[in-house]
Amino acid sequence: MSIKDEWNNRAIEMGASKRAVLFKRFPSFLNNRIHKQHIAFIKNHIKSNNITSCLDVGCGYGRISQELKTLMPDVDFQGIELSSEFSDIYRENIGPCFCGLAQEFESIKKFDLIIVTTLLMYLNSDEREHLIANLKAMVSDQGAIVVIEPALEFQALWRSLSRSRNANATGGNVQYFSRQELTTILSDTDYKFDYQPINISWPIPPVHHAFFARRTSNSTNTEGYQYDYTNNIVAQKNMYNKGARQQKSEKIVSVLEDYLGRIRDKATLEISCSAGYMSIHFSENFYHVDAIDIDEDAINHAKEINPRGNISYHTMDALNMSFEENSYDIVICNQMYEHVPDADRLMDEIYRVLRPGGICFFGATNRHKIVETHYGRIPFLSWIPKPLAHNYLKLLGKGDFYYETLLSYRKLRKLTQKFDRIDYTEKTIRSPEKYCATDMVRPGSTIQKLSIIFLKSFYFLSPGYIWLLQKPKN
Repeated sequence: MSIKDEWNNRAIEMGASKRAVLFKRFPSFLNNRIHKQHIAFIKNHIKSNNITSCLDVGCGYGRISQELKTLMPDVDFQGIELSSEFSDIYRENIGPCFCGLAQEFESIKKFDLIIVTTLLMYLNSDEREHLIANLKAMVSDQGAIVVIEPALEFQALWRSLSRSRNANATGGNVQYFSRQELTTILSDTDYKFDYQPINISWPIPPVHHAFFARRTSNSTNTEGYQYDYTNNIVAQKNMYNKGARQQKSEKIVSVLEDYLGRIRDKATLEISCSAGYMSIHFSENFYHVDAIDIDEDAINHAKEINPRGNISYHTMDALNMSFEENSYDIVICNQMYEHVPDADRLMDEIYRVLRPGGICFFGATNRHKIVETHYGRIPFLSWIPKPLAHNYLKLLGKGDFYYETLLSYRKLRKLTQKFDRIDYTEKTIRSPEKYCATDMVRPGSTIQKLSIIFLKSFYFLSPGYIWLLQKPKN
């Protein structure tokens, strides 16, 4: 039976229902709950956009278009649907609908919003690549693409509970995706990205991965980068504060020197070098420093203030570094894992470029830090789900998107599991003068004494960690 026949039979069997186009094995109330999250995700991202046209790819009977049309009655909606049954329903209730394979659809018209829901799962890799390329060509300037596809993590749980390798909740022969796989499929430097898991209930893993990618320039891409991070007021205060940057770099050098001894002959990579002030201090202590950042303006500033010949600055993506394997004795990754959309891939890249026995200085903030400081001092920002965090920032007038993804202690351990961990967190608190950490805690203070007691009992709730990650020698 062809996919079209299967889909038509499904449309006839279940009619215009959520079960017909979402999870065939789920009861209606669960599918309704998932549908509402889809709609809320899209509404949350488009309410500030000027949308005049929308293309709903794999529209089904119009479950999403119908609700968006109620919200935006003046928008021109068009659908693409394989099932003739569903196509007829869409035309009758919403607007024009192309009946056929999505990858065969052609249009010279540009759309302000393109929605792709539970469709890529039916395509092979070549078909997906072709379709995404075609759809991106149809996106208007400042337009957006929404992609929502079933999550691999949930499928693994479903098969485990069903005790069958072939069981799936969707019905039919489909593919499920990890967040990383979809990030790679959508990757493009011309898009600003946001992600949200679609959940039934905690602690069940997400049933869908939802992505919103808005076309723009010099802001962020589909991988969630902020190219214009220098325009963030809080970031500006931190980036150009020479005194604070100097102390941070001295702390890093002190820890590395304490563990390694001689460091002056070490080839070093600094990831997320920002405006370059820390790089200068590193170059005074290491043999050579390659410093990279995704922010071109920051790199240009770093080059302007660079007085030393043993620093090389590069505008480069930390998830796709061009350096050879086993190139560095030391990699510095300080307070930056949360800024990339795929921290696992970041650690893989660090592992790749480190020489056997090499060390990564890893300064990491805990998700359970009470006060989040990327946008000022905002309590519990990193604790709450991303959609709520976006609204929290907007409510406070601090921004439209919460880009950072902080991890808990347990997840940080998992993130760094390929390395041997040497923990300097408590050492630094106990001897802040030795490790140039008086900015963190004052020697002999009550805060220092309480922090040491707290770390012994509640280390997993520490606001942050200082770890040295060593790549095994063998």
